[in-house]
Amino acid sequence: RWSLPIAVLLAVPLAVLGWYCIDILDRLSKDLLIKSNLQAFQQVKSEIDTYVNTYQELVEFLRQDTRLADLQGPAARDAITQVDQAYEFVDRLVVSSSQGEILLHSGRQDERNPLLTSLERGLLLASPTIAFGPGVFCLKAPLREDPASPVLLATVSLLKLRKRLEGAAFGTSFLFYLVTREGQNVLEQKEFPQALVSSLIRKPFGGYDIVPESGSGDGVAQVAVVLPILHYGLRVIVIQ
Repeated sequence: RWSLPIAVLLAVPLAVLGWYCIDILDRLSKDLLIKSNLQAFQQVKSEIDTYVNTYQELVEFLRQDTRLADLQGPAARDAITQVDQAYEFVDRLVVSSSQGEILLHSGRQDERNPLLTSLERGLLLASPTIAFGPGVFCLKAPLREDPASPVLLATVSLLKLRKRLEGAAFGTSFLFYLVTREGQNVLEQKEFPQALVSSLIRKPFGGYDIVPESGSGDGVAQVAVVLPILHYGLRVIVIQ
């Protein structure tokens, strides 16, 4: 007659112990995923730094070209046109006045009254020397140490960087997104979860559980890490 209560007394602590073990395993699994995502973040950041540094060095090299001393002469146009043509992912090079008037550009000579893009103009009037937009980034460098100096602006495609990052992530379970502070899709990835990204970038930097919506996907919970690249004003989101 005591067999049932004894069984119950034995079952309760075993159930509690089992739940406790599952909870510990779940937390360990999450910690491992976060560490793995942090490693992926470091790889993404390294690729971005390497890519951007290449074009920062190019802009600095061009800025020091003596042919740009006379912007009215044909040699100045040759200088920026040659660099534009030599680097496939340079979209265009512009020399602008400090007020935003284009003095020289690497486009067609018959292009009349060219205007700065919104990204170029925003960077020209801001203090940073780099700005990111959908699919491109822009660099600026004054030609002289003078507040009224003409400014060299270089717009560079991010297509090569996107392909490089996709190649690094191929065959893994990682998803990554590079976004601005406002949540813009910098790499112009086709499958971009705008609602999820907008939600994550409003949170403090760190790791978060992503609970799948009912009826969507395979129902497997994921872990996201959201971290900044401060010197570029970007956010990297890695999901696994």
